[in-house]
Amino acid sequence: MDIPPTHWAETADGEGIAYQHFGAGPGSLVLVSPYINHLEASWTIPEWAAILRRLAAFSRVIYFDARGTGMSDRLAAVPTLEQRAEDIRVVMDATGTERAGLFGLLEGAALAAFFAATHPDRTDALVFCGWPRTLWAPDYPWGFTQEAAAEDNARLEAIWGDEDQAEEFLRLLFGGGPYPRDPQWVRNYVRWARLSATPKNARLFNRMWEETDVRHLLPSVRVPTLA
Repeated sequence: MDIPPTHWAETADGEGIAYQHFGAGPGSLVLVSPYINHLEASWTIPEWAAILRRLAAFSRVIYFDARGTGMSDRLAAVPTLEQRAEDIRVVMDATGTERAGLFGLLEGAALAAFFAATHPDRTDALVFCGWPRTLWAPDYPWGFTQEAAAEDNARLEAIWGDEDQAEEFLRLLFGGGPYPRDPQWVRNYVRWARLSATPKNARLFNRMWEETDVRHLLPSVRVPTLA
């Protein structure tokens, strides 16, 4: 399958959201990807392109760069969950999609869950492949401490997209693994990150994660869910 054409849709608050749609399955699926994403460059990562083609084999895929990432407009400030949910709504409208399943990957999972809880009339199902918050709390011991997150984020910004620092860059992103150790994959992924966001926007996204907690909304999700 060739790289699909990229289009842009404008949100109610004037942001341009880049999107693609492809596949011819019986149902629609919105892929809510993490902020390291660039629509056209993602097709040059063989492992990720294989996932996209597999999804297209059984669904009509709506794939977009969230505000601040990839080919969408850059951020000026940390967006709210409501603003980020607008990204999903606007690409669904632009593709004539009334209802769809949502596949939230990594930090995109919290956004997908938020949309499913607040837009039940437009959500058929939810795949939650990520986490509802990132920071530690007394009732959430799996999160990062504020101090550790600040230290890692500062270092990430300093070496953002630097292929000479690729191993450390990936360790900070993935917490030590697992990720493929193939040198070409490592170079491709670091380049993908560099195209996805500027260091400043990466800092804003990291702040956004720290402010995100959708645990209280999860009981409101009333569609079939895979987590």
